[in-house]
Amino acid sequence: NKKVIKPRYKTAGDIHHQYSIVLSTLIHHCHLDPSTAKRAFSRGATTVGLYNSKLLSKNDYTMKEFRDGVKAMAECYPLLKARLLKGLTNVVEFDKEITPLENEIITTIAAIMDCPLPRTW
Repeated sequence: NKKVIKPRYKTAGDIHHQYSIVLSTLIHHCHLDPSTAKRAFSRGATTVGLYNSKLLSKNDYTMKEFRDGVKAMAECYPLLKARLLKGLTNVVEFDKEITPLENEIITTIAAIMDCPLPRTW
């Protein structure tokens, strides 16, 4: 029995902080080189129109805040969900290599959001 989630958020600005946490977590699992990490984060943030976002350090948030961030992404309107997910896939594709862990993280987030992955995935 699937619980229907009612959309709450219309713009990326509405969940700016939560998305920054999810994006930062993804970066910390994908890109180890600091310069590459910052550029990949910037690509993920600008994909959704968040031009002033900054990569957070692992100490700036908790795993509960990460889970809450993914939940907030699931509560977005459908077109915004697709843009947010595209931002995440842009991060993973930044280094031209998709590891099994990266694939699992993106696939899981997409499932929680109830949003199909972009066609390029």
